[in-house]
Amino acid sequence: MRLVQIKCNGEMNDLDVSINSRNIKKVLGDISIDKGTKQIQQLYSWDYEGSIVICYGWITGTSGKENKHDLPPSGNKYGKLLDNSDTQLLFGDQFIVMKKGNIFTDLDVSDYGLFYSVCFEGFDECLTDDETDSEEDNGSDLDDFIVIDNLDDGSNDGSNDGSNDDLDDDSNDDLDDDLDDGSNDDLDDDLNEYL
Repeated sequence: MRLVQIKCNGEMNDLDVSINSRNIKKVLGDISIDKGTKQIQQLYSWDYEGSIVICYGWITGTSGKENKHDLPPSGNKYGKLLDNSDTQLLFGDQFIVMKKGNIFTDLDVSDYGLFYSVCFEGFDECLTDDETDSEEDNGSDLDDFIVIDNLDDGSNDGSNDGSNDDLDDDSNDDLDDDLDDGSNDDLDDDLNEYL
């Protein structure tokens, strides 16, 4: 019978093994490259086209042996301590098998990939060609968004196009006129009262 092994790094392999309901945990535990702690367990199942897809693996393990693969959402839990199938941290190798009725049937990596895509309803294919092309333009959209203010602190590199020069000169002239006419004397007197 064919099943899918998902290694800790997310790599998937097709395996041909002889399993049945009585020996499945022993066989899967024996062929595991990376193991969690304790015995391998049936963790989740999903109904799929008249069959049941089942995940075996570990929910406890050592640091560095976390499995990077994200399971599909909405899995039926086989334990009270389990979190949702798409958020549960798993350890060691995971194994995906398929049953039709009480009989294990073949499941290979491409079958699992199709099942996975159906579970996510095409979620991983959400970008169109136009969107991917625009992401590859090295952030020019971000450059158009960012505005660099050249404050007059002596570091002006001469890149100002001069379009606001008249406005800046007029505002400075008004400020200079206000300072020259002594209108700030009242403000200074008011400020001194509070000090």
